[in-house]
Amino acid sequence: MNNFYTWLKELKDEDSPIGDLSNDMMRYDSSVNINNDRESWHSHLSIKGACSEAHDALDEAWDEYSVSH
Repeated sequence: MNNFYTWLKELKDEDSPIGDLSNDMMRYDSSVNINNDRESWHSHLSIKGACSEAHDALDEAWDEYSVSH
């Protein structure tokens, strides 16, 4: 089973807020080490100074990921 990071990485070419989130997260080497839970990802975004839209995209992405995993 793919973790969220691997799943999100596959969406980097998507023209959507989730695709934007994927591209942003792939810029940070530390993203690969984030625990595989929503709260850890939100914490990581906050540390990186992400805007509220990035947090919204994360929630949308996590919901999609959760359905398939």
